[in-house]
Amino acid sequence: MINKVSLFNLKNIDSGVFEIIQIDKVNSDLFKISIFQIELEYKQSKNSIYFSQIFADLQSQGFIQFLNLNGFSDFKLDLSQILNGSSSDFGGCLNFMNTFQVNQISQVKISNSTFKQCKSKLLGGAISGVSTIGDQNKFIQCTSQIGGAIYFIQKTDSIPNLNEFSENTGYLAANNYNKYPLDLKIDEILEINNNNNNPNNSNLFIKTDQYLYPGLTYIIKFSIQVDGNWYDQYTDNNNFGNLYNFLISPSNNFVSTTPAQLFSLNYPFLIWSAQDVKFNGQQTVNLEVINISLVKLYSIKSSYYKIYNGCKEQGMERVYLQSHQNTLFICKYCEQMKASYSGVCQSCQSDYFSQCYGNYSQLKQSYWRSKYSVESQDIYYCMNNPENCQGGSGIGNELCYEGHIGAQCLNCDIYGTYWNEKYSSVGFFQCVKCNSISSNAIKITILIVVLILSLSTSYQVNSQKLIQFLLFLSFSSYFTIPQVPLSSLQTAQFLNINLNL
Repeated sequence: MINKVSLFNLKNIDSGVFEIIQIDKVNSDLFKISIFQIELEYKQSKNSIYFSQIFADLQSQGFIQFLNLNGFSDFKLDLSQILNGSSSDFGGCLNFMNTFQVNQISQVKISNSTFKQCKSKLLGGAISGVSTIGDQNKFIQCTSQIGGAIYFIQKTDSIPNLNEFSENTGYLAANNYNKYPLDLKIDEILEINNNNNNPNNSNLFIKTDQYLYPGLTYIIKFSIQVDGNWYDQYTDNNNFGNLYNFLISPSNNFVSTTPAQLFSLNYPFLIWSAQDVKFNGQQTVNLEVINISLVKLYSIKSSYYKIYNGCKEQGMERVYLQSHQNTLFICKYCEQMKASYSGVCQSCQSDYFSQCYGNYSQLKQSYWRSKYSVESQDIYYCMNNPENCQGGSGIGNELCYEGHIGAQCLNCDIYGTYWNEKYSSVGFFQCVKCNSISSNAIKITILIVVLILSLSTSYQVNSQKLIQFLLFLSFSSYFTIPQVPLSSLQTAQFLNINLNL
């Protein structure tokens, strides 16, 4: 039973030879351990590490690596078998890194060895962090996100042909090994909607402009480039998640804990909130440099995104932190039934508004306003014809029923400037489409002509009553469309005509 992070923890050794070792049936109380943990701080000369005739079956419920070597060394391994090694990040069986001298890479030669069913979560299923490899090796059924068998830290044109690769999987890219080290860039920064706890809802994130505001929480999405291809689509198999644990000396602005609603996100990201930003009198400052160690160090800068010394004018207000003598502040969105259009959250009167929050305010039917405001003096009741004002979240004509425009929606859009069709006034502050009136007139005119021809040939008609009837039809045609044409009998009855059949 192993109850510490490594079985052999070695530091600053000049050289080491390890031969004829057999390890299997490993159990540990810890989630992540390594059999050999070797730390080699900076020295003028390389340290020499040699392993030979190793057999290790690391099958376990947790993550168990055979070797995690941090430093600059001349490393050799031969005549060995390492099975079922696993890592939560890099190199399921062997991992090489150098946090003491990031530009110094260990010289590694591995030969006549077999790596089977080794896996890591991110880079290099069997081996990670090398620039070269030896020959006569076998890599079988190893898996990782990038480099199912090996993750190379430098450009690799080719490796010895005598190495064998079989059934290895790189879930994102490079089933066997990568030819170029990965690259990393900011894809976009989105504001996290803390009022939405549903990860499947499209409103979980709010699109940002160029500026980030103190007090709000953001997600920084990254894209990864492997062997010349940029990747920004991820699945449950090729997932990365929160990269906080790979940050080098993170500031207080980075959030280590991932909220529950972000657990299902597969792409690489960081959570950021401006908690410790010094503006020094400037209106904006650049987003800080992000230093991430993914086998090698990446320093990511953005000239586009900036931190704004203030809050959005609409939808939020500035709240000063009392313990900092009004020098530090956060931006806070207006709560329910409050709205802001000038940097201060104001209450919305329920008599006028059905909904209010942020910079959204929805007027009830029968109310009108000319500008975005929740002040009572800017809200008008449409007293002449309340039905003309249909309410809504807009201003001016946006609040009017179709065809109506102007203050309190009292006018008709006679020129079609807003509704794209001409409307005419009918009745008491009501508007109808002009093309419907013209259509009615044409239909009635045709009907009149037909009636005249019919009556003049078939009946003896009182001329005075006929004229009155025709005038009635002409006048009424401008206001309504007859649903059923009058028959000859109905017309005659209207005119009190004696039919001569």
